[in-house]
Amino acid sequence: MQFNPFNIQNYGQTISMYLNVSLADGHADGTVQSRFLEDISTDGREMTMSIPEGWTYWNGDEITAEDLYTGFEIQRYQNYDSTNYESHEIVDDYTVKRTFKSRVTPTLMQASLVGDSFVHPELFSEYLEQYEDAGSADERDSVTEELIQYTISAEDYIDGGYGTGVYRPTEWNNARLDAELVEDHPMAESTDVPGVRIYAVGGESEAMARNNTLDRAYAHPNDTWMEGTDLEIESTINWFRAQKFILNWNNEHLANLNVRRAVMAIMPLDAMSAAANEAGYNAEPTQLQTGLRESIHEEYLGEDFTDQLIEYPVASDSEAAAEYMRAADYTQEGGSWVSPEGEQVSFNILSRSNTGQALPTTAFSDALNRFGIETEVNAIGEDYYTTLQNWEFDMGWVWHVASALWHPTSYFSNDFYGVRVGDPEETEGTGETGIPLTTTIPSEVGSEEISGSGQEIRPAQLSNDLPASESTEEVRETTRTLAWWFNYSLPAIAYIQENQTRAMDTTNYEVVPDTQPPLDVSEPIMKGLFNGHIRENSS
Repeated sequence: MQFNPFNIQNYGQTISMYLNVSLADGHADGTVQSRFLEDISTDGREMTMSIPEGWTYWNGDEITAEDLYTGFEIQRYQNYDSTNYESHEIVDDYTVKRTFKSRVTPTLMQASLVGDSFVHPELFSEYLEQYEDAGSADERDSVTEELIQYTISAEDYIDGGYGTGVYRPTEWNNARLDAELVEDHPMAESTDVPGVRIYAVGGESEAMARNNTLDRAYAHPNDTWMEGTDLEIESTINWFRAQKFILNWNNEHLANLNVRRAVMAIMPLDAMSAAANEAGYNAEPTQLQTGLRESIHEEYLGEDFTDQLIEYPVASDSEAAAEYMRAADYTQEGGSWVSPEGEQVSFNILSRSNTGQALPTTAFSDALNRFGIETEVNAIGEDYYTTLQNWEFDMGWVWHVASALWHPTSYFSNDFYGVRVGDPEETEGTGETGIPLTTTIPSEVGSEEISGSGQEIRPAQLSNDLPASESTEEVRETTRTLAWWFNYSLPAIAYIQENQTRAMDTTNYEVVPDTQPPLDVSEPIMKGLFNGHIRENSS
């Protein structure tokens, strides 16, 4: 294990996250917040970051703007052709400015800090100087080659005091790491936990949790083994990921809006969620079809907007589905639904063979069959995404989130992880799944039919515009348009939203009440522990 963040070979990334303060974290409500930076402000293509005075490395050296600048600029030079950053500037001893090459929405500008490293100049200033002196791509590549050969051993990193976290290692080996509280650390004010032990256990972690060896563990709400330990579920986070079925409008039946709505009505979201949980997921059925994770509705849509949207059934509703089918002029003959042209409705469903997808798909397929729509399920294991992108299915399963961030761009990316529409440069015709590149939706949000001329939109273009929105108002306006289009048109159905649960020894420890920013992040207990937000139980 080594500690050069610009050299991924044997880089101790996870340990480094524990041993250093982070610049920013994505939160489940769609915001990006920092437990270290005093301020993150945006203006046009510029983002300014202010760091607090008096924070130091373990060795006593003060953290200043130069440290952020050094880390940011090395990262920019290392990815010179692909970087989104035009430049970085030291404004004063505690302020750094980042300028983006093109327009970026404010939250995504802030999110660029998630996972970013700042570094002690003593370790990396010579590489930055070489980058600055490099006059050509070949010279920059030469510096990069030298940089990625540079390793910093755990001994040199820890003994040199180059970490910044609230716990500093005292002993370590291949099996575990022991660290003690840095008592004069700004984050140590709220904790009285004197030390931590981190095990490198891999697949042994569940056995250790069952043996009551661990104070924090992965756990499912249905796990019964915790009854014999000090562990209990301490936190449940609305994770960023959802799962969906793409509806292929090239199918003549699914090209009909009311047939898509019938499929939505008959889909047993509650039963599919239960099936996913049986297979080991921690999921809940999607309540409102917006294309977004519902935890970010308030941030990017607002209750005044979501209250107006079309509410589809969550439990399978054959009566509602039948009404939609009849509205499409379909009839039921001998128990099967038939189109106005006399063709019996049938769908092929593409899904993964993994139990977590196979069980919900079976529940969905069975509901369609009972309703009078014949299905054929094609469950495959290897090369699933290659097969998916052949688009030779009527309904196809896939994850619903393009990046690990609670932001509309993660859900409305113009690809199969988001909502694939087609070429945003084109205005006529349809994309791979038959979705019109230019389409019309009702002007009135919540209306199930278009009255008058409606509102003409280009969903693929809106998806491209979204990341470049310059203001929060513009982000919300574009997101609302895309969410209303998704809700009205149903290009896909997001059937479950995943949650994360983590167990903690609540007999001996507790989360500090009213922790700010809140711990609604991917690993709340670890984030809380290594930011001084967990203390010994006072009750």
